[in-house]
Amino acid sequence: MKNFTNKQKVGLANKKITFNFIKKLMILTILAFSMFGISKLSAQNVSTYSFAQSSGSYSAIGGTTIASGTFDDQSYGTFNIGFNFTYHGTVFTTFGVSANGYIELGGVPTSSYTALTSIANVIAPMNANLNSSGSGTINYTTTGTTPNRILTVQWSNVGHAPGASPTLNFQIKLYETTNVVQFVYGTCAITFTSSTYGVGINGATTGDYNDRTTTTNWAATTAGGSNAATCTYFFTVYPASGQLYTWTPVL
Repeated sequence: MKNFTNKQKVGLANKKITFNFIKKLMILTILAFSMFGISKLSAQNVSTYSFAQSSGSYSAIGGTTIASGTFDDQSYGTFNIGFNFTYHGTVFTTFGVSANGYIELGGVPTSSYTALTSIANVIAPMNANLNSSGSGTINYTTTGTTPNRILTVQWSNVGHAPGASPTLNFQIKLYETTNVVQFVYGTCAITFTSSTYGVGINGATTGDYNDRTTTTNWAATTAGGSNAATCTYFFTVYPASGQLYTWTPVL
């Protein structure tokens, strides 16, 4: 066995202390960055989500029927998302549905024609005074396998009251893991009566919003200047089948 002098022993001890110090410093640095990431995630507002509009395809779903036949202003829920969905840093497992073209995460929404200005945690593809005169349905289904499941909520053959015209078809999709929110528009009937819809999302308060506006083209919307912004619907201005709006959390 090798014998060390006192000087060598002191040197080895100092190296050990230095190594342990560096090791602890590295651990603390990693923890600090991790906590920063968690803090940033939990503090994220939906106003910081990135937005993209693109062309895709619309595929109608079956799944569970929430409403069918004649309905007007009703609210339904709550229903299971089917996975943990993180939205503005909060984990949601349930949602409620309004016949007026939106869902509320974590609760049953009150009936509103301007939900983005009055209800928190709203996701609204076409919010207005909607109803069904007999052929409309609202359905939902969760598809895929963990960690890539998708919740789809669908409104079919609903109209803008009074008169249940035009005929509208649209979906909300929530994506597991990425926590992306997407709107998918199907075939929408042309109408010569102009109307407007609230289109967008909001967070824990109505002041945290990320909505869209247009008076001319649903494929070229711009960011809304307030939570009351709307998209015009007219015989020359309406979403094409397969129009996609996508909101993605930015970390």
